[in-house]
Amino acid sequence: ISEIMITGYALLFLTLVILVTGYLRHSKGFSYRAFYVVHHLFIVFYVGSVAHTMDDEFRNGKQRSQAFRWIAASAIVYFGDRLYRNLSA
Repeated sequence: ISEIMITGYALLFLTLVILVTGYLRHSKGFSYRAFYVVHHLFIVFYVGSVAHTMDDEFRNGKQRSQAFRWIAASAIVYFGDRLYRNLSA
């Protein structure tokens, strides 16, 4: 089994966990804290998405997809915003 399949399945699992906790947040008895903590798994999702584009064996020497650039750019914007908010607070 290739690395691209492992990261793909891991990303699918993370997506499902985030979606289910988003849905359960509206039911009684589900804490907001659990929802908040689980939704920070998007950081792991970003790292996994970048790793998903790095499988050299599957690409056979082809150039990395454009998804890497979009993921990296949005992560830089997010972390820049978080840094700015923490420094200005």
